[in-house]
Amino acid sequence: MASVLVVPRVRGMARMRIRLRAFGFSRSAVAAMSSVLIRILVRMMMRTSVLVALRMRHAGPRVDGACAAVQFMLHKMTGKPHSSQTPMTRSHRTLGRLSIALAVTLPAATQVLAQAAPSSTAAADSTAVTGVVHAYHRALSTGDSTSALALLASDAVILESGGVESRDEYRSHHLPADVQFAKGVPSERTPIHVRVVGDAAWAWSTSTSQGEFRGRQVNSAGAELMVLQRVQGTWRIAAIHWSSRTRCP
Repeated sequence: MASVLVVPRVRGMARMRIRLRAFGFSRSAVAAMSSVLIRILVRMMMRTSVLVALRMRHAGPRVDGACAAVQFMLHKMTGKPHSSQTPMTRSHRTLGRLSIALAVTLPAATQVLAQAAPSSTAAADSTAVTGVVHAYHRALSTGDSTSALALLASDAVILESGGVESRDEYRSHHLPADVQFAKGVPSERTPIHVRVVGDAAWAWSTSTSQGEFRGRQVNSAGAELMVLQRVQGTWRIAAIHWSSRTRCP
């Protein structure tokens, strides 16, 4: 419907340009006058659609509020108040329906875009947490105890074998044995599951280990839970809990 309203006027402007040139106006002068007329035409189109939106009945308070906002904006642009009492034609009603559809769908589209950002952030956090867990196990399996300790928070606690150790205690006691076990016994791990809530996250997985360690055969199933916290934008391991059991042959 917009093309029905615009095309005759555009053709009329073309004829106007020809006549202005015939009267001796320069090309630049004709172009300047055409630019002004185009802006006026666009404002007339906006005014038409806004007036129809204001006049449409049974549109509901949500649309009424949106139309009032658009009416205020148009008043600021043109400096002229726009009354809702202007008569409507069939083309006006068609443009009004388009205006109301836009007023109703824009808030919903904005809400969808607003929800997309947190979702992408949560996915990035989950990926970062998974990377820290993998890096910790990679450090153990390569014998890099320094890198493993660097991934632990200063107040981290480690729970295994029925006991609890601080970061310093773990470095002196169980860490060397964990490094030897990770290097000497092949393990297969299931995918890591992650849950992130703000600056806290927890990751859990299971594994199977089979081989020889310190002269004895190992065939065990294990479970792991790590709690991580974000400190100055970096994820660190705040707690680890390991448990295992012997698998049946």
